[in-house]
Amino acid sequence: MSLLHQIEGLMTLAFMLYVIAYFMAKRKNKKHKIIALIGFFMDMYGTYLMFVISNGAMFSGYLYSDIHTVLSLIAFFLFFIQAMLGIFKKINYHMAFAKYVFFPVWILSFISGVFIVH
Repeated sequence: MSLLHQIEGLMTLAFMLYVIAYFMAKRKNKKHKIIALIGFFMDMYGTYLMFVISNGAMFSGYLYSDIHTVLSLIAFFLFFIQAMLGIFKKINYHMAFAKYVFFPVWILSFISGVFIVH
């Protein structure tokens, strides 16, 4: 399996796990934290592989690629905030942040990655 296919698989799996975790959290299922963390690790590993493909360059000079990089970095930071809201039991903020901030940015990053690859 090529590195590019591995990245596509990891990022798609991360997306699916984030969505599953969101709906589990809405139903007050505590296991959503584990699912979200597994998604995050898939996301991190996929991002690491992208870094390997780019030979360690953060920015390529190509507009689509650089937009994708910036959105991805923002999404990682937002995931950290999301986790902190959950850890400190700010549940209303945690749910609203996931729905209106984290997911939209992560999905834009995901879609921009699709445009880069295909």
